[in-house]
Amino acid sequence: MQEVQILKIADIVQMLSISKPTIWRYVKNGTLPRPIYIQNRIFGWRKSTILEWLDSLEEAA
Repeated sequence: MQEVQILKIADIVQMLSISKPTIWRYVKNGTLPRPIYIQNRIFGWRKSTILEWLDSLEEAA
């Protein structure tokens, strides 16, 4: 079974070089995939989901 890597918001900030408010704005308007909730107030994004999203942006450009 393949291990699922979860990226926290700090990882996304560093990866995309954008601020936390911008990340939440992108999530709200549907630009960035929604995070998954793991447990009380803990959430993140599957690394594979973010990489697929970045690939789709490159294809659209």
